[in-house]
Amino acid sequence: MNIEAERQAIEQLFVNVTLPIIVQDKGLFGIVGTATLFTIEDRPFLITAGHTILDYSVDRWAYSERPTGGPIYSLGEIQHYRPSDEQYDVAVVEILDPQTKERLQTNWRFLTVEQVSRPHEGADFFISGYPSALAVPEKTAVRGVLLTLETRQIPTPTDATQPADPQVDYFFDAGPNVFNGEYADLEINGMSGSAVGEYRSDDLGSGLWTPERAIHVVAVQTAVLKQRYIRAKSWATVAALLDRVEPELARALRPRLAG
Repeated sequence: MNIEAERQAIEQLFVNVTLPIIVQDKGLFGIVGTATLFTIEDRPFLITAGHTILDYSVDRWAYSERPTGGPIYSLGEIQHYRPSDEQYDVAVVEILDPQTKERLQTNWRFLTVEQVSRPHEGADFFISGYPSALAVPEKTAVRGVLLTLETRQIPTPTDATQPADPQVDYFFDAGPNVFNGEYADLEINGMSGSAVGEYRSDDLGSGLWTPERAIHVVAVQTAVLKQRYIRAKSWATVAALLDRVEPELARALRPRLAG
């Protein structure tokens, strides 16, 4: 399989695991954030940015029946967690509602802790999410566009908002090599919470190539300074949050984040 075909297969995987967070406002549905579907210890979760909960109460969040659209439903019964310290801008939402679980497990896909790791120096990275600016709000639906930005990790910028801890704050290029063509001036509000992925095609060893084996998720996108940097929180932040609420969930992640 050539590199372009591999990238297309990975993007299709992310179409199925990347959930636009839908909120109804003034009679129209719109996209206000992005979450990634994960199972941890066989339990379904949404992993996203913590500030999305501050901006839009989680009881307002909704989702479409399928990645391609369909009826919109509220999440139903959930349990959500976010750190009290806003520096650690992540959130974990556990899906408890039986009907929501069934719809998501039937029509969507979930990543697992096997797809989580720390970033590797010099790797190629991508960020997949749903910019609000590309969504078309409607009364009964919203049509979004999954945007994948290919980027590279950069050192902590001198103008980064402090505090910036290199153990949990990762920065990625947001210059003209990332935002170009029709998206050169695009604002990416709505992509907060997107997964930051790392291509791992050269590190698969033996066995059949699959998109699930070819990527690792390394962070949760939380902010952007246009033409400068994209900021993200390490999955170590997610593990630390889980450790406070259910240590057994964090234990499942720790081996993936060691080193």
